[in-house]
Amino acid sequence: MGEHVPATGTARGNSSRRARVEPEQIVEGIEEALTAARREEPWPERMQLPDAVEELSSWLEDERQWSSAHTSNWVSLMNDVISAIRVFGPEAQQATESSSLCDRLEECRAMFNSLESRLHLPWQSI
Repeated sequence: MGEHVPATGTARGNSSRRARVEPEQIVEGIEEALTAARREEPWPERMQLPDAVEELSSWLEDERQWSSAHTSNWVSLMNDVISAIRVFGPEAQQATESSSLCDRLEECRAMFNSLESRLHLPWQSI
């Protein structure tokens, strides 16, 4: 009929061959896992171009960014895009005509900075 299962082990009766794990080993394993989970990769010095372009595209499509974002956030994002483009050097910028994009972003950034300085209210510095 069915296979006999011993009361002290598995169907094959190999429970006595299993290695016994000591509580200290379990604790050490948990501590190692927690330590490894804490290690985060450092943020890159600058945003990578695909990430910067994707972020800018999502902001341009997001109505909330147009209606309630701070100008300093837009300026920061434009700085990220410009930096990501400039990493490739002048030759690549010329080949891709991205230097004109940088120029336009710099103009937008200047407008945002100008707007922010005109709209700066005294209670914002508190």
